[in-house]
Amino acid sequence: MSDINSVISAVSAGAGSAKAALGLFDQIFFGLESIRTRKLTAENCLRAYYIEVLNNIEIFSILDLTQLRTARVNSPQLRFVLANLHTEIGSTILFTDELDEQSNLYKFLKDQGRVRNKGRMMTRTENGRDVAVTGASFYENILQAISFTVVKTEILRRISQFSDEDLAMVRDVRIEKRLTNISERYQMIKEKMEAFPGIREIAR
Repeated sequence: MSDINSVISAVSAGAGSAKAALGLFDQIFFGLESIRTRKLTAENCLRAYYIEVLNNIEIFSILDLTQLRTARVNSPQLRFVLANLHTEIGSTILFTDELDEQSNLYKFLKDQGRVRNKGRMMTRTENGRDVAVTGASFYENILQAISFTVVKTEILRRISQFSDEDLAMVRDVRIEKRLTNISERYQMIKEKMEAFPGIREIAR
């Protein structure tokens, strides 16, 4: 019996390790398969993403990002923040195809919104490079904003696992600035989503 229990424990541990080792594209693949299997409608995907956005905004609302100004990028503090930010639904939506052009999700992804330049720390991507925003705000389309939040969060998540030796090769990473850029885009996404029927009724 003890041998059987040992095998079960080993298999369970292996399964947990495999899940932890899943990369972003694995998550996207399984997310897309889950949507197809469950036959979730575009409206359900939109509501699910709204909940994910709310979750991330709530996390940012209780954080004092200034505490991370001097923190190392592999610090326990940053790992704690990243462990509580979710990108699964957002990353899956980026690759959802064959959307009905009359659906709110399709209209939402084609829309654009105003992002505040909080603390004059905002950047936007131009020609593949991050450039500083000089104005008080700027406009960005929703697909760009979702892509930004997913990619920037996952890059930080990956770098946060680097050893001190690995970090010797990494340029200075301004954690507060990067998280502020992510947070403000979530605020814009939330505001745009709440204009749609089905979201407006559950908005808060």
